[in-house]
Formats: sequence, C-alpha cells, structure tokens
Amino acid sequence: MNIKKNKNVLQYTLLNNGWRIVSGPLILIFIPVYLTTIDQGYWYLFFSLTTIFTLADMGVSQLVMQYTAQAARTVKYENGAITGEDYDKDTISHIFTKTERHLRIYGNLVFVIIFIIGIAFLVKNKNSDVYYIAAWTIYATAAYINFKNYYFSNFVEGLHFITLSQRMKFVSSVASTAITASLLACGFGIYALSVGIFTSSLILFLYYQINFIKPIRAFAASHASKLNFELTAFDTLAKRYIVSFISGYLIFNAFVPVSNLVVSPDFSGKVGLSSALVIAIFSLANSFIQVKIPSINSHIASNQVDVARTIFTKSLAIGVLFYLASAVTFVIIFALVKHPAIDKLESRMLPLNALISLLACYGLQLFINSYATFVRAFNIEPFMTGSVMLAIWVPTSSFIATYSNHSEYIFTGWLASFAIWLPYTVYLYKQKNIR
Repeated sequence: MNIKKNKNVLQYTLLNNGWRIVSGPLILIFIPVYLTTIDQGYWYLFFSLTTIFTLADMGVSQLVMQYTAQAARTVKYENGAITGEDYDKDTISHIFTKTERHLRIYGNLVFVIIFIIGIAFLVKNKNSDVYYIAAWTIYATAAYINFKNYYFSNFVEGLHFITLSQRMKFVSSVASTAITASLLACGFGIYALSVGIFTSSLILFLYYQINFIKPIRAFAASHASKLNFELTAFDTLAKRYIVSFISGYLIFNAFVPVSNLVVSPDFSGKVGLSSALVIAIFSLANSFIQVKIPSINSHIASNQVDVARTIFTKSLAIGVLFYLASAVTFVIIFALVKHPAIDKLESRMLPLNALISLLACYGLQLFINSYATFVRAFNIEPFMTGSVMLAIWVPTSSFIATYSNHSEYIFTGWLASFAIWLPYTVYLYKQKNIR
C-alpha cells in the first residue's frame, strides 16, 4: 500500500464538516431541554477539565504530523515492508518511538491529576455523591482514550492515510451524537455525555489499533540505515512547542473553570454552552486549513513554497468565508428568531454582547491559527514568548472581570490582545526570509 495514495480526502472532510454542522446544534438544543442548570454546568466543567490533556500532548502530536508528512513523501508501506530513503525512514521511526514514550508517560500523569481535580470540584460544590463521581470517572477515562486517538490520528494522517482516518472519525462522531442525544431524551442526564463520548472514543481507538498497528509497528522498528539517527532540530522545536501549547491551553480553556470558581456553576454552564457553539463554528472553519496541513508540509519540505502558499491561501479564504457566514447567521437567529426552543437555548447562554465578543475573538483566532500553522511548517516556533504572555494576560483579565461583578466582559481582555498578536503573526507570515 502506498502511503501517499489518498483518494476522497475532500469528500470525507466535507462529510465530517456537514455532520458536525447538524450534530453540534442538535446537541446544543437538547442540553437546555433535558439537563438541569447544575448538570449543564458540570457538562462543560467536565469538558474543560479534560482539555488539560492538552498539557500532556504539549503540541507534540501536531509536530508529529508536521515532520512525518515531510518525511513520508518518499516512503511506502507495501506488503508489510517499508521502502524509501533511509533518512526519511529513520526520521519517522525516531519521531514515533520518542513521542509515543513521552505521551504515554505524561498522559498517565495528567489523567491522575485531572481526575483528582474533578473530584475536588465536586466536593467544593457539595455534589460528591456516586452519581456525579461515576459520571466523571467514565468521562475522564474516555478523554484519556481520545488523547491516545489524537496522537494516532496525527501520525496516521501524517503518513497520508487521511481518507481512512477521516472516514472513521465520521463514524465515531455519528455514534457519539446518536448515543448522546438518545440518552438525553431518555432522561439519563449527565451520563448521556459520559457514555456517548466513551463509546465513540473506544470505537475510534479499536479502529486505529486493528487497521494501523502493523504499519505503525513497522515504522517504529525500522531504523533502516543504522545511522544512530538524532533529530536535534526536532527535539529543540518540541521544547518550544511544549511551552506554546501549554500556554494555549491556559488561553482557551480558563473561562469555564474561572466562571465556576468565582461566580457559580450556573454561570459557568452559560459560558460553556456559548463557547461550545462558537467553538463548533470555529472548528469547522479551521478544518478547511487543517486537512491541508500534510500537503502543505510536504510541498514546503520539497521547496515548493509557492505551491504550498496557494493551497494555504485558498483554504484560509474558504474557512474565513464559512466562519463569517455562520457567525452572522448565528447572531441573526439569536437576536431576531422567536421560538420556544430558541428561547430556551438563549436563556442558558451569555447575553448577546458577550456572544459577539466571543465570536470576534474566535474569528481573529482563525487567522492566528492559520498563519501560525503555515509558519511552523518551516520547522520554526516563533510564537513561544507571545503565547506565554497571553497565557498570563487572558486568564487574569477574565478573573478580574468576573471577580469585579462584570462577568459580561469576561472575553474583553482576550479580544484586546489581538491588537498586538494579529499584526505580529501576519508580519511573521510575510517575512521574506521564510522560503
């Protein structure tokens, strides 16, 4: 099998995006109908806590895709054997063995940490009975499995098995939505979330293990040239990615825990539901760029920068247009449409001015993420210092807003930061020495 054979990538990407457009709003509508305000708060608290797995990943998975895609341009896996340039085979082997060990160690550590933190939140809010503890245990376990899935998917898609990976992600997503919606309608409450994500994560994990374990093991054990291979540049870049991505976690995922800690579980539920809807729009728009990352990395590694820029520019334009159309539609529905289901949803969300601020933040972040992705394809990480500064500023400004009883301005500090952050990112993208 040629690892560069990659049919129907666009079709399955569009299918995934189309399903997420339907399933995301469906679940968001179900939440205020079938959950209490307390359960809604814990729904998004569980989600926010498990994103701490980002700290265990530390950006390494994205780096795996980047380097693997560059090396895989000359490599084939056919009939159980690996062929291609020795340097590229050694690159893939080194990346897999080094990062798999790193992610296994830190994944286990983070699982223990977030489980204890979740229990602490339940005790603080006087909801430490078996009902919530069991739901949290199932959800945390599912998040750990998904942490493994994310690593495997980046490695597999870096090897250009994109179609197969996207297809199974679609199947897993459908299963998650169907189970979650059914259990919500049947009155299972917070367990609808836990059981839904656990089932879908297990499906995806088994798929990767059954279908890709042989090529993955073959790549991990290849070391074809016996050159005592060392990726000094990879190791150095990984350290900078670690700092940047830990900072990114604090930027994007502090809002719900801060709201829960300073205000109330009810308000954190509103922040969580509002963020989930906007993030769904952002993720769909961003996927038009993300699906092209292996191709962009391969072209840049082959010194075809102009081709990579063309692919990137078209993908970004599509993503931005999609985001703008979705954001405008969302605001119109929120402000003008009057229907009992919409009214119920609005009552569980932040006021319109806060929602517009949040939409503006993620719209600007779409440009940041996209330009940063292209710049990083040159195997550099110039965003570390800025990420650290934002990781301090954004949670601090959010805490000040909520603590001073101005919760509607929880995103204002983040929005203000783009006045510096966006021009800096565009400047890096346009540098003439990035070739």
